[in-house]
Amino acid sequence: MNSVPLANALNDIFDAANEEAVTWSNNYAAIYPFYFLSRYLINIINPVNVGIITKKGMEYTSDFLDHYRLYMEIAWNWHKKNPPAATYRGGGEEVSNVHVVGNTILMR
Repeated sequence: MNSVPLANALNDIFDAANEEAVTWSNNYAAIYPFYFLSRYLINIINPVNVGIITKKGMEYTSDFLDHYRLYMEIAWNWHKKNPPAATYRGGGEEVSNVHVVGNTILMR
């Protein structure tokens, strides 16, 4: 699936942080597209679709949503490492210039 409007909206969120010189945790930045796309799931899948045709055949939409998550690929520039305590808590490393790569919605 491709969606230029969703890619642009996600880039707008990342750009707003970039303009304010806000860095992201690489852990948070990597999973943010999952959250963002989940908010628009009805727009992406369409509420009247009963099933989705895959290589395995037809899967009901509920089964499809149980097995897959939608995401978009992102990239960033490394900024600096957090202190060891932040990394230990799962904070990850600080990154900047987070942006969406392409406009393809992928499944994982």
